[in-house]
Amino acid sequence: MEKNELQFDVLSDQDNAVARSFGLVFQLPEVVHDFYRSERINLPGTQGNENFELPVTGTYIIGADGIVAHAHVDLDFTKRQDPHEVVAILEGMTKT
Repeated sequence: MEKNELQFDVLSDQDNAVARSFGLVFQLPEVVHDFYRSERINLPGTQGNENFELPVTGTYIIGADGIVAHAHVDLDFTKRQDPHEVVAILEGMTKT
């Protein structure tokens, strides 16, 4: 938040505890551990453990009431929700 002077809250799940509680974590195969341990990525450093887990990619929209109003989750990390769809959902939420 400070680095980019963001005007909104940023949440972090460093140890994947929240993602794990929702069943949204997967284990990386041992064959790629060295790659994810490299200085470029340093997964153990950013996650604070040697679990070699990653959260499943997802987009979540949380309503003002704190309830998940929309979720898009896909095990294929290359299939992200189109930003235009997210904006349309948000615009629809503000009209109701």
